[in-house]
Amino acid sequence: MIKSVIIEIVHVLIELFFLFILVLYYFLMLMPYKKIKKLNSYPSVTFLIPARNEERFIRDCVHSVKNVLYNGKKKIIVINDASTDNTKKILSKIKGIKVISNKTQQGKAKSLNKALKIAKSEFVAVVDGDSMIDKLALVNAAD
Repeated sequence: MIKSVIIEIVHVLIELFFLFILVLYYFLMLMPYKKIKKLNSYPSVTFLIPARNEERFIRDCVHSVKNVLYNGKKKIIVINDASTDNTKKILSKIKGIKVISNKTQQGKAKSLNKALKIAKSEFVAVVDGDSMIDKLALVNAAD
């Protein structure tokens, strides 16, 4: 009798544990989908994208930045650090971005400093030329 009651209690505890895990899973899956907070004004953001020989990735990188959800002013500056591949040609075909082309290789730090001098926004974000960012990146950063 006592053994069967204990077995029944263990079964109920196991069922409750799995139910808890299931509810937690769905809760965590829905958390990233936050709504953009409605502000009276949004600070401006400039994205700096340093790139050297990134022909394989630069188009996707720039498009991921262009597709970021944000209600404020957004500017994209790509610094082409004397690429020897088709990076410059690919960038010339993308509308809505500013491209700075170094004639000689300057390195990432100098390239970013050059772009920082012309960035006139309240915030600056750096995305490497071989990376992509999530469309909710600015929403999540604001929280």
